[in-house]
Amino acid sequence: MEEVAYRTWLYFKENLTQKSNFLPPDNYQEDRKPKVVMRTSSTNIGLALLAVMASYDLKFENLEDTLNLLYKMLETISGLTKWNGHLYNWYNIETLEPLIPKYVSSVDSGNFVGYLYVLKQFLIEKRENKNDEIYQNLSSEEKKQNVQITPDVLNKIDFMINVTDSLINNTDFSKLHDSENRLFSIGFNVEENKLTDSYYDLLASEARQTSLVAIAKKDITEKHWYNLSRTLTTLNNYKGLISWSGTSFEYLMPTINIEQYPGSILDESCKFMIMSQLEYAKKLGIPWGISEAAFNLKDLNNNYQYKAFGIPWLGLKRGLSDEIVTSSYGSILAIEEEPKLVIENLKNLSEKGMYNKYGFYESIDFTPGRTKNGYMPVKTYMAHHQGLILLSIDNLLNNGVIKKRFKQNPEIEAVDILLQEKMPENMITTKEEKEKIEKIKYVDYEDYTQRKYSKINENLNVSNVIANDNYTIVLDQYGNGYSKYGDLQVNRYKETDEAEQGIKFYIKNIRNKNIWTNTYSKNLRIPDKYDIIFSPEANKIVRNDENIRTVTKIIVDTDDPVEIRRLELKNNGVSEEVLEITALLEPVLSNAMQDFAHKAFNNLFVSFEYIDSINTIVVKRKSTH
Repeated sequence: MEEVAYRTWLYFKENLTQKSNFLPPDNYQEDRKPKVVMRTSSTNIGLALLAVMASYDLKFENLEDTLNLLYKMLETISGLTKWNGHLYNWYNIETLEPLIPKYVSSVDSGNFVGYLYVLKQFLIEKRENKNDEIYQNLSSEEKKQNVQITPDVLNKIDFMINVTDSLINNTDFSKLHDSENRLFSIGFNVEENKLTDSYYDLLASEARQTSLVAIAKKDITEKHWYNLSRTLTTLNNYKGLISWSGTSFEYLMPTINIEQYPGSILDESCKFMIMSQLEYAKKLGIPWGISEAAFNLKDLNNNYQYKAFGIPWLGLKRGLSDEIVTSSYGSILAIEEEPKLVIENLKNLSEKGMYNKYGFYESIDFTPGRTKNGYMPVKTYMAHHQGLILLSIDNLLNNGVIKKRFKQNPEIEAVDILLQEKMPENMITTKEEKEKIEKIKYVDYEDYTQRKYSKINENLNVSNVIANDNYTIVLDQYGNGYSKYGDLQVNRYKETDEAEQGIKFYIKNIRNKNIWTNTYSKNLRIPDKYDIIFSPEANKIVRNDENIRTVTKIIVDTDDPVEIRRLELKNNGVSEEVLEITALLEPVLSNAMQDFAHKAFNNLFVSFEYIDSINTIVVKRKSTH
């Protein structure tokens, strides 16, 4: 495992450079140009700090080099633009500017501050020159190579402790907490200046570190902790907490630095998750470690895509059994709990070509239709998963040193009692349907940039594509375009047609008889102001017509073939207005060539049904045979 740890450490050693401002690139992909993407997240940054610390714990680096690198990293971090003390979710590591749209993620901020608590204790250890276990285990030669604590070194350590303290104290978690429902929002959208209306409401979640840290800092009260759902599920007469996606990540990521107490509801649930992983993998005949990961599907820029994969009976999310992907880090997170089983699993992965330059590749995809010979290694390395692998091995080889450092902080020790909650003897076990949490996904495998156009350029064909595995929306600068399910076009569209085509809303002002669309129509009223914003996961159209502001947001569900178009109308005037709204869609439900060949004939096989009880129109295509 030392060799695995060393190769994993090389990811950070070779990429924490002046060019990256000593911040970790988000991912390294072997078959892509460029191999490294120059952006990073707050979780990546926190894990990179601890990766540098772990390189000393594991005797890969001496203390002088370790302290020098940490100093440079903290210098950069202290200068980053922040929101109420929080790091933004994504930064360009060359310019150090936050990526647009600016967003603050609750779970990523909680991770970052949690890891700062660990780093702070490591620095205090070195300042006090404690004869810790790690130093005692060094050979005489290794001790000579380690730096003496001179006044200059002491000043450097004090500076780093002060920076770490300042970062922790200035991060205000109350700004991300909804006091009415006592839950954390998934984050704050700085562009829209509001909390996202989705919440972390499960105890079995990667967000529980955010909860614990926020309570420890006294940013929120412990009532929040007891408001988290403790719904259980059962398997083989054992029981454990359910999560949203049933991933190893949700259960085990927080245990990198948070103590588990035998018999507690969290400890029993983590053991239950490991048992479920083994059971599910055995049934499928694959290595275990199912979690959120990159998988064998690439975008037009050759970037692997990313999503959550989990154990079906552990997760509330639908469709978890549809795809089969095993991540390397997913089992390594359990190495303290089940070292022999994890090492056996890693040997299995290694035999399948999963071990290379920076240790274990991201994942291995077993999903039919995406693989050759039954499986396909996903040959990329992701910073946060590399960090979790390295820290898991550090804990294994150094007696849970990361957990010990975290707990040594007095404010963390004060809330330690929350982690000791016992598994209830009697409790209703269920897997009831819950509202989906729209988790902030790592947009690591997309160029996450927004394109905003405020002026129509007739000489330029500007458009955007948003899609999931089987549903696609194409939209041009006018708001014209089409939606497609597989190879079936949902609405009529032919680029060479003179008529404007797409899915539109027509708005009529009853008072002054003005008519406009939510898009840009050459045939109707020209907007006073028009903006169309294209991003990888959404389209947004904003137009102003006199005192009425019309906003359209268009998204595709991350997993299911579902498209949502949301229309918002705002009256910026002083007089009441009555508006009439008509939605227009010309369905075809056939492939494009079939519709191009004979539109009138194609229309004959489309039927419509209005279901009054649910206020819904169902459109069907009858077979032509």
